[in-house]
Amino acid sequence: MNITGIVLAGGRSVRFGSNKAISMFQNKTMIKHSIDLLAKFCDQVIISGDKEEYVRYGYPCIPDKYENIGPLGGVCSSLEASPTDVNVVVTCDMPLVTEEMIRKLLEAHQSGKITVFDRDNNDIYPFPGIYEKTHLPLLTDIIHSGKYQIREAINRNEGIRVPLESDEVICMSNVNTNDELLSLEKCKI
Repeated sequence: MNITGIVLAGGRSVRFGSNKAISMFQNKTMIKHSIDLLAKFCDQVIISGDKEEYVRYGYPCIPDKYENIGPLGGVCSSLEASPTDVNVVVTCDMPLVTEEMIRKLLEAHQSGKITVFDRDNNDIYPFPGIYEKTHLPLLTDIIHSGKYQIREAINRNEGIRVPLESDEVICMSNVNTNDELLSLEKCKI
């Protein structure tokens, strides 16, 4: 199967105070953790975000066509640019996501369905997730409605919800502040 990996790294990092994607985590930048993870499963990787500091990673950087609406804008812009229908989307600020978790998503994925993790059958995690180019009309419809919530797309798509194991919950932690980064640095996964 031809798969593209998408790293969401276009955020403003307001709470972090600087670009968190290039902050160090366990001896490499957080964005590099995401790139390396996706490279194990995907035929190509693209970065959602066109910041100058991303050029050094050697992957295409996609600017947000839909600005200031959060991750949904980055997902849509990247899906439009993706050369494949199936795309694994991760964020640059979740450095504890494991290979096994990506493998579970890929194994559970069914064509036409958004595939994400769900905790206790009611707590959806949009990332990491599998999104297809065929989802673009649904996603852009949500943008035009002014909601900007990816969870809305998952619910409307009746996507696949992969159960999140209790020991995987920590892996879903995302970094929004320097204190959160320091706290995650101590985790051993």
